[in-house]
Amino acid sequence: MPIRTHRLVAIVAALVASAGVLDAHDTWLLANHGFVPVGGRVTFDMSSGGHFPRNELAIVPVRVASSGWRLAGASHPLAAGRAANGSLQFREIMPSAGIAMVWVSLHPKVLTLKPALVKEYTDEIGAAPEFYAAWQKATDKTWRERYSKHAKSFLRVGSNAADSTWAMHTGQPLELVPLRNPTVLAAGDTLTVLALRCGVPLANVAIGVEAAGAGHGALVKTDAAGKARVVFPQRGRWLVSTTYLNNANRVGALCEKSLPGDTVTVGYVSQFATMTLDVAQRAR
Repeated sequence: MPIRTHRLVAIVAALVASAGVLDAHDTWLLANHGFVPVGGRVTFDMSSGGHFPRNELAIVPVRVASSGWRLAGASHPLAAGRAANGSLQFREIMPSAGIAMVWVSLHPKVLTLKPALVKEYTDEIGAAPEFYAAWQKATDKTWRERYSKHAKSFLRVGSNAADSTWAMHTGQPLELVPLRNPTVLAAGDTLTVLALRCGVPLANVAIGVEAAGAGHGALVKTDAAGKARVVFPQRGRWLVSTTYLNNANRVGALCEKSLPGDTVTVGYVSQFATMTLDVAQRAR
């Protein structure tokens, strides 16, 4: 299987001068604590970078297309974020016991990739080889892509671990859904993840798993039902990610809105989704 390494950092660094390509890094949403008591205040940092969970690039507030949070089955609007210390910060008070799920989706942007970087880029995101093969045969070697980012996170509030809010879908255009309570994972556990695009299971898409400070590991592919099993060998904070890439004339309904006046012609469309998890030390 392809290995995701920090080569992507070099790719992005080479493109910093072109239209904010730092957004091509992973983008995540992460609570400052994995557990808070009922009535506790929590800050969620949304940041982009190549060194999870280090805050490197704050998302501009106007980029937020949709957001929200759920707890104990109830839905709430997410407070407006403010940029600080390399992240877009959202602050909330958790009013009841349960499993909180928080999500943010960003408006699409467009990037142009230099020909020398196309192969590494498609390898890093686990794209099907057909994309690079078709691009190689094309007369026009321009790689112009419209991409959007979708992030979610979880935290446990109080003692009601039986709350199944974590299993609810956010309705994001691309979404990763854990199929067991993600707040009770321990080192060595396996989690089955469901990838959804526009609410429909997404087969044969690559899922990446990254431990805090460790860089990207091996990619695994979803099966015909859109599911993949990922393993967390150690305690700590983890980032799970996936990317959907297709030719612009084949994507169909994207279930997301473009920014007003977005008339840039692109050859490719992509969606990136991440979720962050806290994995505990297994009791001896």
